[in-house]
Amino acid sequence: MKSAEIDEIKDFEDVGGLLARECPIRYIITKQALQEGWDCSFAYVLTILTNPHSKTAMTQLVGRILRQPFARRTHVSELDESCAYCFQRKDLLDEIRKGFKREGLEEMQGRIVKDVADLDTAALRDVSPSRKFRNAAANMVLPAFVIRDGKDWRLVSYEADILSRVRWQEAEVSPLFKLELNPEEKRDVEMRAGLTEALSGFARRAAEELKGGTVKFDFAYAAAHLLDMMPNPWIGCEFVDRVFDKLLEKWKGKEKVVANNLVFILEELRKRLEAERDRLAEAAFNQMLEDDSMHFMVVARDLGTNRLPKKLEVAKSVPKATRLDGSQFEMNLFDPVPADSLNSLEREVASFLDEQSRLYFWYRNIPRRGHYVQGWQKPRIYADFIFTTNAGDKRDYRNVFVLETKG
Repeated sequence: MKSAEIDEIKDFEDVGGLLARECPIRYIITKQALQEGWDCSFAYVLTILTNPHSKTAMTQLVGRILRQPFARRTHVSELDESCAYCFQRKDLLDEIRKGFKREGLEEMQGRIVKDVADLDTAALRDVSPSRKFRNAAANMVLPAFVIRDGKDWRLVSYEADILSRVRWQEAEVSPLFKLELNPEEKRDVEMRAGLTEALSGFARRAAEELKGGTVKFDFAYAAAHLLDMMPNPWIGCEFVDRVFDKLLEKWKGKEKVVANNLVFILEELRKRLEAERDRLAEAAFNQMLEDDSMHFMVVARDLGTNRLPKKLEVAKSVPKATRLDGSQFEMNLFDPVPADSLNSLEREVASFLDEQSRLYFWYRNIPRRGHYVQGWQKPRIYADFIFTTNAGDKRDYRNVFVLETKG
């Protein structure tokens, strides 16, 4: 494992690192280390589990496995090739070729090819809405939370519009002043066993200062570990300062107890601040609704998530999903419905919808890419189904419903 917090590769630096013949490492799991300049000329296979959209980052990422050991070819075809496995990126090759051209490596463009064995299994085709629903789907506009941007409206952004309005000065952390700390010395050893390198440095530094008879906790250093949920480090430092000052006052004369519980205290502070962030974000969200700076409404302009897709990509050989009774779906917007797009509960719901006389059509919303609603919490809400009902004449839809399924 190699990340900002865990670097197990360092354990082998004394014996020559990854290039040493004795190095036992065969697989490396990482999040962003490959994009931060980390290099291994013996890396031949790259598996990308995410779906990155940055073309430059993608080119740099794939470039990490194109470097030959000792910067020369071996003239053994298997050793002179690298393989990249990615998630639903049929345009990846074109992006990499363009990236090489931007970097002045035009001669590399023709060497990027797709494995012939994968052509049939990975081939995709475009599927359009069923003809009888096509016009209705093209004209449908879905509501979303939008905020005024000059004379126009745009989708609400969590970071820019909600998190930025959180009134951190109203966050209540006083319950942490009464935290019950473990006075046992062994807790220090237990807690450090699972620390990241950076945080253990903080704990180790505090312990060394305590041995010298001083108490000088590096609050700014500790606050850096809250940045993933509190983007302002100065405010984070103030909270760390406030909580630790109160605890040191409570344990006056036994400051080492506080040092031994550093990880526990920071984790409790993180949990408290996350809860307070969501509470204050909800208040800011509701305030924007009250003062009309944000609306939940239909915007005719295409905002990217308020329209149904004009086409879907499905594998050519994908199995079709069917109703519970084995019959074909008839009222779905796109046909076929891939079998792997519905779990057992969703298949039950789709079967129920498909049999309703007042149904006009139903559509399985695409997770993380389809229609979503941005609330006061960071995760977007992607409902499972969007379906429409008719007015009884079955010529067009009258009402639109958004449905989320839960077990």
